[in-house]
Amino acid sequence: MSGRFGYLPLEKELPKFTHAIFYLDNEMRLIFSDQRHFGMMKIMQTKDIEVSGELSKLGPEPFGESFTTGYLRSVMASSRRTIKETLLDQSRVVGLGNIYAAEVLFSARVRPTALAANLSRTRVDRIRGAIIDILGDAVANGSTLNVDPENIDGSYYGGGFEQQWAVYDRENDPCHVCGSAIRRITQSGRSTYFCPKCQRT
Repeated sequence: MSGRFGYLPLEKELPKFTHAIFYLDNEMRLIFSDQRHFGMMKIMQTKDIEVSGELSKLGPEPFGESFTTGYLRSVMASSRRTIKETLLDQSRVVGLGNIYAAEVLFSARVRPTALAANLSRTRVDRIRGAIIDILGDAVANGSTLNVDPENIDGSYYGGGFEQQWAVYDRENDPCHVCGSAIRRITQSGRSTYFCPKCQRT
């Protein structure tokens, strides 16, 4: 969540909370720093990555063939949580953090407090499409960045995509669609932003 990689020359001072240093052949270092100590590293052969204990627990990639409406419906039907909480579960869907989950639900016109198991096929299909579209836009936007090799962190934050947020971090701002004030609530300790009119159900 807060860990980051850096690509640094040998003479440059290491960032605080640096936990791993890889010395490269070109007299540069690839470093990993993690203030919150959430990150981990494991050395293994490429052929074993997909069956590793950590990755085998993850849900399907949204851009993969197995991420179908049928799959997503089965995930929702077996959940006792709200749709927002279900989308944040990486064992169900990979790649959605708090920001993108809020944006996906706005795009799909689904209220974040709706119970996942109660969603119709139509709404689940809209959510699936929104996940693919939102993440696709983020990747496309981030891919145009001029990456600073001394400040790489693997994210697209700062690339301009945050300027396109429809609801996230916009509490009391007018909705771009209907003009209603964006609301903020807390779900499982995380802020959730939504439009009370566009996301009525």
